[in-house]
Amino acid sequence: MVEKINSEIFGTDFTVEFVLEKLKIGNPDFHQCDLKNLVKVDAKDITGGSAFFSQVITLNFEWNDPTILPKSVVLKVPGIQAVAKDDDNLEDTEAYLEFCHENELIVYKFLSNSSKEFNTSLKIPNVYYGSNYSRSHRKGLIIMDDLSVNGASLKLLPGLNNIQVENTVTELARIHALGWKSGKVREIELNAREDNFPGEMKQIAQQLRSLRPSVFNKLLDKIDNIYNDKVFSYAVYNDEIKFGFPPTLVHSDLWSSNILFEKRDNVITNNLLSIIDWQSGHPGNPSVDIGRLLGINTSVDYRRKNTERLLKHYYEIVCQEMDNKPPLTFDQLKYAYAAGMGYVTMFLTFGAPYYYDMPAVVGTDENRETLRTELLDRVQYFLEDTIEAYQRENITV
Repeated sequence: MVEKINSEIFGTDFTVEFVLEKLKIGNPDFHQCDLKNLVKVDAKDITGGSAFFSQVITLNFEWNDPTILPKSVVLKVPGIQAVAKDDDNLEDTEAYLEFCHENELIVYKFLSNSSKEFNTSLKIPNVYYGSNYSRSHRKGLIIMDDLSVNGASLKLLPGLNNIQVENTVTELARIHALGWKSGKVREIELNAREDNFPGEMKQIAQQLRSLRPSVFNKLLDKIDNIYNDKVFSYAVYNDEIKFGFPPTLVHSDLWSSNILFEKRDNVITNNLLSIIDWQSGHPGNPSVDIGRLLGINTSVDYRRKNTERLLKHYYEIVCQEMDNKPPLTFDQLKYAYAAGMGYVTMFLTFGAPYYYDMPAVVGTDENRETLRTELLDRVQYFLEDTIEAYQRENITV
């Protein structure tokens, strides 16, 4: 839709003039993005029903001089979306969102500073402005690159192909290695939530019992004791050393919507463009990023056949990035992956009941039940493999 230049954008508290002012500050390439040079602005909500905690809006600018930048930007406006609304836990969800939005800004700043320090580039968005979210106001905002011009995300089902997975694992290894090289990851604060987050996930997971009773009644009984702070701490921690190596920056929410690939002629390619939405980023176990990537975005057969190969690929990239002086051994990585499977299981069983009814995931056509079956298969067999891994490695819960 074409926005009036002085009106609020899509019912937010932000005007086009406000956005242009923030873009100019500290961005010399945008020094001409004034209202006086603006002919028209088109705004589009691209959330598409798949976002839980934000409204995502693109602004496309038409300038009186075609050399003026930027051509477009994205506004990420935090707020609880319909898919995540739960009136019974609204206050807890609001508190979580306050932390996540501030945390995303902290993580982007950390990645930007670290990449400059070590003279490297990462496949993440450029952030031009950020302000914190609060229940008491509507000023929370991130202004960043519009990656929808050259990129797009894949549907969760069927998910990523082998080359796309490999390219994502490569970038994860580069980001994790940068975190280790910086030596400053532990300065990123963990979310000091007072509520029982594993317990909340366990409660939502029980909905799986009604979706496939013959399977999930038994499986959920078997993993009943996984939903606790100890297993959560196998992934989220800022200990100096765990599993024999220091923590690094973990994305922690790698489902397909947060992984963008380049598109050409409106066709998605295998080339990774960006890993986005770092609001859940934290110090911890890097292998849970690989677990979440494979567990929800790939088929059971692919995951089972390729996990060890991809862990080796990941380890090789870490070694390259760190001049063959990695902070961990491959055996330590494998054990950390196994330990982190409990955390991945929590999020799989928490997310699947939502995904099961999301048109953006399972569609609305005749393939819906087939996709639902595939979704539940991925969850079922990851749970089975988690139980086996914990028994094999004697991992305590």
